[in-house]
Amino acid sequence: MLALESGVVPPLLWALPATALLLADEGKIERAVELYALASRHPFVANSRWFEDIAGKALSEVAATLPKNQIAVLQERGRVRDLEATAAELLAELSR
Repeated sequence: MLALESGVVPPLLWALPATALLLADEGKIERAVELYALASRHPFVANSRWFEDIAGKALSEVAATLPKNQIAVLQERGRVRDLEATAAELLAELSR
């Protein structure tokens, strides 16, 4: 992943919400909630109506199927994740 290798953050922030949607579609709701929380930690995503319309609303609906306390735990776990380490982890997962 070029963005990871070059240390450029914005491409990663474009990819995380899309990856979260993909994972939610595959039934991996917890992971999706975590990833979107990580992306939303950054103003580029958090302050974007576009990201909210494209990913945020759908992921909120999917997350609502989980217990509220679990959502809070997953969001907190996502917010404290390292962006580049998570990107490397996802790259390894997706290349299997």
